[in-house]
Amino acid sequence: MILPDEAATARLGQAIAGFVQAADVITLSGELGSGKTTLVRHMLRALGVTGRVRSPSFALMESYDCAQFQVCHFDFYRFERGADWRDAGFDDLIGAKDTVCLIEWPQMAQGSLPRAVLALNLAMVPQEDEQRRHLRVEAGSARAADWISGLAQAIGPAQAS
Repeated sequence: MILPDEAATARLGQAIAGFVQAADVITLSGELGSGKTTLVRHMLRALGVTGRVRSPSFALMESYDCAQFQVCHFDFYRFERGADWRDAGFDDLIGAKDTVCLIEWPQMAQGSLPRAVLALNLAMVPQEDEQRRHLRVEAGSARAADWISGLAQAIGPAQAS
């Protein structure tokens, strides 16, 4: 799918907020500046977070209390070994029954994470408007596969590719 502008990214964040359930793990991949944290920010706003939404780049994790569950937003960019996320103490949070985990740079965990219910990959569209992004979504469950089938309508019907 194509996200033509930030408004489409906001609609995607709102759609994901309506989909997630406690214990879900969602991964976000893509190069620096591809919009991972922006997407998370829109999702958290849709979940009712009103305070500042910070990038977890330096703290490695930011957490937010939402009405139904806690959301933990991780950034694994600085990890060098697959076990670093466990060594940081995140294994108690990732997959916890009362927490939704959003993980940027999951590839740095080198395959040691629990299966993500959604795997999102954002990429800048070369030589296009700088807000335009290509989105690839992979389902990790039957529930996610059903949800993805209607996702294009949430973003905008002409944006599926």
